This record gives sequence, structure tokens and C-alpha cells, in this order.
Amino acid sequence: MAFSIHARDASGGLTEIWSRTLRPLTVQEDRGPQRFQVCAPEDVKKLILRTDAGENGSANWDWAYWAELRFSP
Repeated sequence: MAFSIHARDASGGLTEIWSRTLRPLTVQEDRGPQRFQVCAPEDVKKLILRTDAGENGSANWDWAYWAELRFSP
């Protein structure tokens, strides 16, 4: 399962500012809730959070969610 955050700036440009691929089947540390912190560019107008199937292209057994998001200036 792959997670990413993209920032859209005032001119409409889109930049990936964070990404992470989790492999809970083979990497024990990828199991359970995960934490991260991201600093967005000052000119960001919109943040886009994406969840994708990941490297194998199949989400048949994937369970994923975003929770407890906090934004601060």
C-alpha cells in the first residue's frame, strides 16, 4: 500500500512532498498505525492525500486509512 501527499501551489503546479510504501506482510515495522510529519511549502493552496495499491498493483487485501490529521501554521 502506498501513501503520498502532494501540494498544489498558487500557479496550479503539483509537487509530491511526502510518500511512503508499506509492506506489512514482509516488514513487521509496517504493521499497525504509522506516524509521520510533513512540512508543506508556504505557497501551498491545496494538499492532496493519495492512497494507491502500491508496488504489486493490487489492493485486494489492503486495509488502509488516514486518521487524526492535524494542520498547524
